[in-house]
Amino acid sequence: MTHLHDSQTDSVHPQAAAAVVRAHAAGIRRQKLELLLPQAGVTSAQGSWPGGIRQQAQVAIPSLIEPLLRRLKQEDAFQVLHYLHHQRLQHP
Repeated sequence: MTHLHDSQTDSVHPQAAAAVVRAHAAGIRRQKLELLLPQAGVTSAQGSWPGGIRQQAQVAIPSLIEPLLRRLKQEDAFQVLHYLHHQRLQHP
């Protein structure tokens, strides 16, 4: 795992998306990503989050998860899966 600093979070999305695409192309359909949270919400020197998991989610969703998903939706392989998912929801 590469450890990235707050100033490097923009480079996480392309790296993570590329890893997901490579694994998908290799036939790996279940994947687990571990991304480091930006430390902007941390208040103490020990790195604790006073708001716990809720505070972590408030930071992770807009800064890591949403940009990564937007990037993956641009990939051809995932557009097909997105289309099939919506078709299944519309026509159960």
